[in-house]
Amino acid sequence: MAYFADNLMYDKIESLSSLKSTLALLNKTTEDHLFVCSLCENKIWYFSDFDKIFDVKIDKDRGISLNNLINIVHPFDRDSLKLSMEDVKTGKSDTYNSECRLMNKDNEPVWISCKGIALKIDNKLYVTGRMSHQELSHMFNPLTGLFNQFRLMADLKEMYKGDIAGYLMMLNIDELSAINLNHGRNYGNALLKTIATFIEELPKVNAVYHNERSYFTIIIDAKTKDEVTEIYASIRDAVKDKCTISAGVVPLSKEFFSDENSLYDSLKLIVNKTKDYGRNSLLFFEEEEFQKVMSSASLLDELQKSVSENCSGFSLLYQPQLLSNIYSLYGAEALLRYTSKSGKKIFPDEFIPVLESSKLIIPVGMWVLKTALNQCKIWQKSIPNMHISVNFSMVQLRDESVVDDIVCALNEAGVAGECLTIEITESIPIHEMELVLSIIHQLKAKGIQIAIDDFGTGYSNLGYLNQMNVDEIKIDRMFVKDIDKSLQNCGVISQAIEFAKQNAMRVCCEGVETTKEISVLEMYSPHLLQGYLFDKPLTPDEFTCKYFDPTSVDYLNKQSFIKGLTLARNKSNKVQFNHKDILRDTNMGLWVMHKTNNNQNIELFFDETMERIMGLEEKLTPDKYYEFWHSRIKSDHVKYVDENFDLMTTLDKVVQLEYPWEHPTLGEVIVRSNGKVTNKSDNAVVIEGYHRIMSNIKEA
Repeated sequence: MAYFADNLMYDKIESLSSLKSTLALLNKTTEDHLFVCSLCENKIWYFSDFDKIFDVKIDKDRGISLNNLINIVHPFDRDSLKLSMEDVKTGKSDTYNSECRLMNKDNEPVWISCKGIALKIDNKLYVTGRMSHQELSHMFNPLTGLFNQFRLMADLKEMYKGDIAGYLMMLNIDELSAINLNHGRNYGNALLKTIATFIEELPKVNAVYHNERSYFTIIIDAKTKDEVTEIYASIRDAVKDKCTISAGVVPLSKEFFSDENSLYDSLKLIVNKTKDYGRNSLLFFEEEEFQKVMSSASLLDELQKSVSENCSGFSLLYQPQLLSNIYSLYGAEALLRYTSKSGKKIFPDEFIPVLESSKLIIPVGMWVLKTALNQCKIWQKSIPNMHISVNFSMVQLRDESVVDDIVCALNEAGVAGECLTIEITESIPIHEMELVLSIIHQLKAKGIQIAIDDFGTGYSNLGYLNQMNVDEIKIDRMFVKDIDKSLQNCGVISQAIEFAKQNAMRVCCEGVETTKEISVLEMYSPHLLQGYLFDKPLTPDEFTCKYFDPTSVDYLNKQSFIKGLTLARNKSNKVQFNHKDILRDTNMGLWVMHKTNNNQNIELFFDETMERIMGLEEKLTPDKYYEFWHSRIKSDHVKYVDENFDLMTTLDKVVQLEYPWEHPTLGEVIVRSNGKVTNKSDNAVVIEGYHRIMSNIKEA
C-alpha cells in the first residue's frame, strides 16, 4: 500500500507508540479505519470509531484481541481471512489484502476492504494499514449482503486473465413479484436472504452474487453437468414449499466465450429462455447456443451499419390502448421491429439485447421516440389528446443527455409532454434507483408521464413505485392469460389495481385476447386495455385506416366489433360496481370516530380517499387525525360542529352539517359531513360517516 509506505516512512519509525500516534493523527482525515496489528500478540489497535459500528471490546489503549475480531467476521469469510494473516505471519507475503464481511451491531453484514503491509519494530512483526467499508459499498446488495453485478463482472474479468474452469449458473426466483404481492414484501425479502445463505453453504460453490432482484449468479467448481444439476436440485428442494426457481448454466470456457461480457450475455440469454419451459427449469449452454452468440456478433455488425444509415431496416408498429368499458381509443404503444438486409424479420428478443449490450439502443431509442412523436402529432389532428407510449431501457436512462434529448424531441414534434408516456421496466437495479428517480423527476416537471412496464414479472418494490410518482403500471400478459380460470391471477390483478388506484395511478392490462378475460378484468375496473382482442401491432397506415378513416372498410369493421362487444356486455345485464372507485372518483372520504361518553378520549380513522382530500401527506395516529381535523375548523364554527357531533351520539338518525375548514393547500373550503352512530355502549360510542369538500361541486 503505497500511501502508507510513502507517508509513514517506516524506516524512520522507531517504536510502536510513534506509529500509533501517527495513525491516530491520520485517522482524523479519513472515514477509513486505520490500524496496526501484532500477529505475535494476536492483538489489533484501531484509531477510529470502529467499536461504535461493530460489537468489539476495546481496552484502554484501543486494542482488540484478534479472536474478538474474527468472531464478528461472517462465518463464510473466516477461513480466507485467517489464510491471509498466516501468509504474512510466515513470511510468505509482505502485504496484507483481503475482503470480508463483518457483522455490525444490528447483525447485518458489512463488506470490508482491508489492505496493509508488514513491518518490523523492535524485531517484532506488525501489519499496518486500513479497513474501508466505503470502498465496497457500491459492490454489494444491501438486502442479502452478497456482492452485486458490478463485482461479478469485475471478478469474471479478473478470472479471464488466467485459466478458467467450472460453471457459471444464474438462478431466478420464478415470479417473485407475485410472491411479494400475495405474501408481502417482508416475506419476499426473507426468502431472498434464506436462499442467499443456503447457496453459500453448498459445497463446490466458489462465489455467489445477488446481481438483480430475483437473480443470483453462482460460480461453481464442478467438472460435470451432473454435479451442477445436483447443486440446482439442492436449492430447488430447499425452497420448494416457498417458491420455484429456474436457472441457466454456461461453462467457464475461453473456447466459447472470448471475454466476461460474451460469457455473461450468453448466460442471460439462456436464463431468459427458461421462461419458455415454465417454472423449475434448468437449462445448460449447448453448442448451438454458441452459434447463436456468433450470430449475435454478426447481427451487431449489421445493426451498427443500419444505425449509421439513419436506422435503415428499423420500423415501428403501433398497438392501440383502449379505455375499458367504453373501448374508445386512448393511445398507442410504439413497438420496434427490424428487418435484416436479407429480408428476414429479426425478433425483438434477439436484436434488443444486442442493441443494449452495444449501447446502440441509445441512438436507436431516440429514433424510435422521434418517429413515434411525429406519428402521434399526425393522429392528434383527429384526436387532440392522443397519447403515445415509448419504451426506454436502463442503458438509455444512464445516458447523460437523455432528459434534454426527450424534451428536444417533444419540442421538434410539437407534442405536449402530457401526451407522452415513457415506459420503463420494473427491474431497476437498487443501486441505480437514485439516478432513475432524478430522471423521472426532471421528466415529470415537463409533463411527461411514466409507466412501469411488465409489472409483476420482476422484483416489484411498491415503495419505490410511490417514490417514482409513477402515472401508470402495465400488468403483464402472464397474469391476464386465462384469468377466468385462475384465482391466483385474479388476486394479483385485483391487488395491483387497488394499489394503483389508491396511489392515483392508471392501470393498463396487456395481452387481452378473449372476451372472457375482459369480462373478468372489468370487474376490477382497470383504466386501459391492450391486446390482440382489439388489435395486433399495426403499421401506421393500418392504424390510421382502422381508427381514423371513417370511409375505410377496416374502420367500419372495427366500429362494428366494438359495438358488438359493448352489446354483449350489456345483454349480460351486468353492471360493474366498485364502491371504492365511486368514492374515489367523487371525492367522498369515509371516516370512523371512536369517542368516550365524556369526550375525554376521541380517535378518528380515515380511509385513503379521506386522507387525499384532506391534503394529508403522511400517516397519523387516530388521536392525531382528530387533532388535525378539529384544529382546522374555522373558530366561529367549532361550537356548531361539536354540538352536531354530540347530537349524533343521541339520535338514531343521520346528522348532516356544513362548515368552513382550513385546507393545507386549498385554503378555506366548505365541507359537508354526514354521520350516524353505529355502535354504542355505556362508556363509548362509534360514529361512522363521510366527508366531502363542497367548494368544487357544480350545483345543478
